[in-house]
Amino acid sequence: MLFETHATTLDNEAGLASGHFDVELSATGEDQARALGERRQHDALSAVFCSDLRRACRTAEIAFAHRALPIVRDARLRECDYGTLTHRPVQEIEAQRAAHLTTPFPKGESYEQVTSRVAAWLDEATSAYARQTVLVVLVSLLQNSANSDFSSTRPPDTYSLCQGRRTWPDELM
Repeated sequence: MLFETHATTLDNEAGLASGHFDVELSATGEDQARALGERRQHDALSAVFCSDLRRACRTAEIAFAHRALPIVRDARLRECDYGTLTHRPVQEIEAQRAAHLTTPFPKGESYEQVTSRVAAWLDEATSAYARQTVLVVLVSLLQNSANSDFSSTRPPDTYSLCQGRRTWPDELM
């Protein structure tokens, strides 16, 4: 199982936390998605998984447009639902991160809930695609979790959840 983060969005460039807000890739993001496809062109993939949000879908569609791969959309791969803080500056979310490890954001979800839904997806995907190589386009929250040191102010241990398998390129971080 290979992991990549979705490409840069308009919200990323504006410093906004998208959460479940559906946002387009920026021009830079489209270039990154094409580069992802070039980088992975020789990988023997059986499928590509992504969330149902445009940023993840478009990353996968652009990257693998030249290949006959199924692109499987699953809402369980979405970023955290920041509720009333959706589409607010990233700094506001980061400042409240520790308070929402187990307690949901107002009208949203906790990082623990995110980890639970991704874990459910991972169990199904690893069973359905045993002994096959698949690529997963993750949202930046999950990618950041996988790269974190898991201090008390970090989201739950998504890196361990994914069993240490990650291949995020530096240019997409």
